[in-house]
Amino acid sequence: MEFLVLLCLFSPVFNLQVSAAPVNNVLKHLQSAPKFWHISDLHLDPTYHVTEDHTKVCFSSKGVPAMDPGVFGDFLCDSPYQLILSAFSYMKQADLQPEFIIWTGDSPPHVPKEELSTDVVINVIANMTHTIRQFFPELPVYPALGNHDYWPQDQLPTSANAIYDAVAKLWSPWLNPESVATLQKGGFYSLVIKPGLRLVSLNTNLYYSPNQVTVNMTDPAGQLQWLQETLELSRQKMEKVYVIAHVPIGYLPFAINTTAIRESHNEQLVKIFRNYSDVVQGQFYGHTHRDSIMVLLDQQGRPVNSIFVTPAVTPIKNLLEPFSNNPGVRAYLYHPENYGLLDIWQFYLNLTEANLEQKSEWKLEYIMTEAFDIDDIQPRNLHELALRFEQPQSKAFDKYFNHFMAGLSPETLEKAKVELKENPDTLHQDIQEVRDMIITRPDIGFLRTDDAFILRFLRARKFNHFEAFRLLAQYFEYRQQNLDMFKNLKATDPGIKQALKDGFPGVLSNLDRYGRKILVLFAANWDQSRYTFVDILRAILLSLEAMIEDPELQVNGFVLIIDWSNFTFKQASKLTPSMLRLAIEGLQDSFPARFGGIHFVNQPWYIHALYTVIRPFLKDKTRKRIFMHGNNLNSLHQLILPEILPSELGGMLPPYDMGTWARTLLDHAYDEETDYCPESYTLSVKDLEKDLSPKTMKRTLKTSQSVVEPGVLKRPEKVKSEEENMQPLLSLD
Repeated sequence: MEFLVLLCLFSPVFNLQVSAAPVNNVLKHLQSAPKFWHISDLHLDPTYHVTEDHTKVCFSSKGVPAMDPGVFGDFLCDSPYQLILSAFSYMKQADLQPEFIIWTGDSPPHVPKEELSTDVVINVIANMTHTIRQFFPELPVYPALGNHDYWPQDQLPTSANAIYDAVAKLWSPWLNPESVATLQKGGFYSLVIKPGLRLVSLNTNLYYSPNQVTVNMTDPAGQLQWLQETLELSRQKMEKVYVIAHVPIGYLPFAINTTAIRESHNEQLVKIFRNYSDVVQGQFYGHTHRDSIMVLLDQQGRPVNSIFVTPAVTPIKNLLEPFSNNPGVRAYLYHPENYGLLDIWQFYLNLTEANLEQKSEWKLEYIMTEAFDIDDIQPRNLHELALRFEQPQSKAFDKYFNHFMAGLSPETLEKAKVELKENPDTLHQDIQEVRDMIITRPDIGFLRTDDAFILRFLRARKFNHFEAFRLLAQYFEYRQQNLDMFKNLKATDPGIKQALKDGFPGVLSNLDRYGRKILVLFAANWDQSRYTFVDILRAILLSLEAMIEDPELQVNGFVLIIDWSNFTFKQASKLTPSMLRLAIEGLQDSFPARFGGIHFVNQPWYIHALYTVIRPFLKDKTRKRIFMHGNNLNSLHQLILPEILPSELGGMLPPYDMGTWARTLLDHAYDEETDYCPESYTLSVKDLEKDLSPKTMKRTLKTSQSVVEPGVLKRPEKVKSEEENMQPLLSLD
């Protein structure tokens, strides 16, 4: 979809440091321009409460410990009622004199479906509706249904049902009889809200990929035909139209070439909006929780429509996401005669600060026209801004990139400068120099070359352009050489899913003292009858791919702890040199992760033997970062504080729940039954296992430093000393 230009302004990472002066003191010349509020993704979690057990703060964290919960919420939880009240209170006291409010859906929380029901969903929507009406009793509000505004979530149907009927009654004071009727039937409606201005509220959840009800339907509920007829009527009546919906058209701002709705329906909607670009003055969405803007181009490449996605009120993120929005609400300014959009005023609440002070101070984050020196937010100006971003050494892009792409805290920015030689002023140039080298390797298919992707390789190689490119080339070369490994690299792949559910890997919720993410592997959990070592490797690579999206982890890196307790010799016999080399190539040589330490605890003698086999494939700096602690957990605690470790590793936290990370990756698919079929996995596991037959294993052990006959389970004298156990493996030379 080359006709969509995407500007992602992920608030508040993209923070323009606009003065937090009262709104009535800024841009006085625009105070007379009419305005309207846009709110979205309230996601009320009625279970939210601050408690010492952070796993019990909110259902929406799904058992993951809340990070730093306070009265106004937590970044791993949906909105407490107090947060929503603070947002509405600010909107009321800001005194913008708005003409109306648009509300683009999603009131219930992100919780497993068994925690909700049709009645609960209706009650939550009713609660939010009544709350809004209490704050703004005289102000018209125009809602759209979200994918969570139904039970089960995402499965919005194409005909009348209890929830469509309930919201039609709840929202009827804001609508007219005709719009109430279509809302009851299909979850969408239109009505004239001002002279010459029609609002169209679409149910784009009908086109959302997880919606199984509408699979293979060309025009669910006849909404596309209805939309075209509505826009045609507006054209004939000389009306302008604002379109609101929950799930947006276009590409997602945090994924590559991925549309938010099904591609076929996306194309149909885009075609309609192109044809009626003279009628549609603006499109407004929610759902992604991210502040982003798109520009729709016509067939000749001319900008014809502005599309806006507002940040969410809920601050929630999951462990996969590198950051989250602070809670946000937005105001639009528009022309009183032709309803053309003039500006965006974005407001946010610093959640960390609000919780510390137990007081909410919403602030003006940015004014779009001031931030980027544009006259208004019409399609032409937004398109020109996007073109400015593409220019070499673009100041506008550097400003945007430093706040969004880098996405680093001040502390990590300083660390990146000192340790990695990262210069925010030359980031764009550094990235381009690596990208320019791609032409030297025509044998490799570089499937992704965007700025954010290349940046992680620069950080992994301390901004050495040549080394960063070599790692980038090896990344894609490794995938080309092992196509079967990456054919279905998804958490729902049966082998990967089983490995994840057994904790391969586990990911602790707390960071270490250096800001590094801690991965844990409890080796004895490997059920060799259900998945292979290659499945474990794929699960680890998939997990790292998810976590490396976090700019903080690109700089700070990872720590790996492997607990070998009760790991049997039979299990070890499956760890062949070929398999281990495959893992080393994938993790050490072909992935842009900084590993600050690899810690072995409770390792048996045959792990030393295996190390002897793989040692020639390890880089010197890797060997220096591998520590053998044996049974001496005190030596582990000298490097990683026990306050952040589970009890199995001698820590102060409860035992680690092996399903924590799996639930994060799999979400609702965690409890679905899947059957693993080794025959369907075309990478030859037998080929990787054949070099560790009993005879081969015996030869391997006899050439290692610890010569022990197979089956004799005793520790070699070499690893008896606890002092030696805590030394880097390099000391075993």
